[in-house]
Amino acid sequence: SGELAKNSQPEVTTVRPGPRALPPETPDTQEDVRPVRESRPPRAGKLMLEIKATAKAWVRVQSDAGPAEEMVMLPGQSRFFTAKQGFQVQTGNAGGVRIRFDGKDLQKMGEDNQTLAITLP
Repeated sequence: SGELAKNSQPEVTTVRPGPRALPPETPDTQEDVRPVRESRPPRAGKLMLEIKATAKAWVRVQSDAGPAEEMVMLPGQSRFFTAKQGFQVQTGNAGGVRIRFDGKDLQKMGEDNQTLAITLP
């Protein structure tokens, strides 16, 4: 029976490379988490913009000199953006969006289906 115990040990060693193959997947998961962490701390010298849709609205946001993001927002949706210098915001439905810039709610930007282009700050 002592030989059987010795024979079972190599089987355990063959199982060990399985878990060793798993850690390379873990860095991928951590990389996926990093962009979320970058967008979360807007307080570190960054300006923050929140856009909430109260009606269906086409919105285009450009942070600093970076690439612009275009989207169609539906009622109840919110999007957050950060920038170091400012934002250029365009919408096809000024009455259908609410803008919060750097912690302050801006007044109603316009009427329903009115186009709007603003630069913040």
